[in-house]
Amino acid sequence: MLFPNPFVYQRTLEADIKSATIPSMLEQHYGQCGEDLIIFSIARALQTQGQIGDWAGYMYVEIGGNHAFAGNNTYLLHIHTGMTGILVEANPALLPDLQKGRPADQIIHAAITNEDVATVELFVSNHHELSSLHKEFIEIWHGGQVGIKNSVQVAAMRPNRLFENHIPADKKILLLSIDVEGKDLDIAKDIDFARWRPLFVQLEPSEHFASGEGERMTAFMQQQGYVLIARTNVNLIYIDQAMLTKLASGNR
Repeated sequence: MLFPNPFVYQRTLEADIKSATIPSMLEQHYGQCGEDLIIFSIARALQTQGQIGDWAGYMYVEIGGNHAFAGNNTYLLHIHTGMTGILVEANPALLPDLQKGRPADQIIHAAITNEDVATVELFVSNHHELSSLHKEFIEIWHGGQVGIKNSVQVAAMRPNRLFENHIPADKKILLLSIDVEGKDLDIAKDIDFARWRPLFVQLEPSEHFASGEGERMTAFMQQQGYVLIARTNVNLIYIDQAMLTKLASGNR
């Protein structure tokens, strides 16, 4: 399903010039800034060159599922490859729609954290995309314009336990997307990257909450053997350095 590219046609109208004879269509994507299209395009190129195997050997993990489609980083992979995976969401109010919209995926109700605790308090924002384990994260967003709706206690789980419980032995993680409003780096630091090696890792630096977070994320991911390959207005995308080395050498 394709739609006319509104940016092209708006600029054409503003410039008072003729439209192109071939319609300009917007490429399908669901990520907030097209991150899913970036990741799929690179992964498809890698597969074309024989650098990665059949899609059936991979899955995705999205920590902070939120919505089945809007701002979602994994749905495009599902559409184009048939891949399935795990969507983790802490807000119980969002689970029914996630289950309805993504029936092929595992929908897990939990808050991923870096502490050994049974439950954590989730502060639910009036804009559910901004719900966070950090109360202050919501309170200072745009000068407090959004606000907190309520708070709920949610079962907690550390990332390595999530992988151990839900990643089959015959599967690799193609994409690990973390979007948990202020705790992305904390969760990334809790992952055993020597054991779990996603091909791509996507993180969201919350600069309004933690200034310099993007630089700290990149420094940490470099220590784990990952390279920053894309930076959108919202997210950072990293790829396993070993894959770039293989590409540079021409080895499979």
